[in-house]
Amino acid sequence: MRGVRRSARLAGWVTGCAAGLVACGDSTGQDEFPPLAQGVIEGTITGTDGQPLDSVNVDLVIPADLSNKYSIGLAGTVTDSDGGFTLPVQLTAGPPPLPDTVEIYVRASAWPPKYPAPPGEDSTSDSVLVATALGPREVPAPVTAASITLPVP
Repeated sequence: MRGVRRSARLAGWVTGCAAGLVACGDSTGQDEFPPLAQGVIEGTITGTDGQPLDSVNVDLVIPADLSNKYSIGLAGTVTDSDGGFTLPVQLTAGPPPLPDTVEIYVRASAWPPKYPAPPGEDSTSDSVLVATALGPREVPAPVTAASITLPVP
């Protein structure tokens, strides 16, 4: 009889945990705290001759005044063969009213051995300040364009 009670408790515990996982979203945690506002930055990274640069790291750098007021999901990616990238921007917490635009830096870093670094540097990098459009999570995220030219021949 004791074994039956243990099995019933274990089954209840497993069911409760499974229900909790479903309620909170997928196993990556993306749905656990949905964004209050969202946007997308799409763009290209090119070299000085205008050629697209693939395999370049691209990430967001949040200015201090913005990060002191809002929690913003940080994203990073690597450019594709056409030098293209897509970065989501998500405000996950902050006081109302939420802004419809935020200024965020997009930073591109090209690393050796594919791209030689300037003397004394680990990588070739640059950034651009992007006025990123935001919209509520219930609608498709607005897209803002950005491009960076790195001093890579």
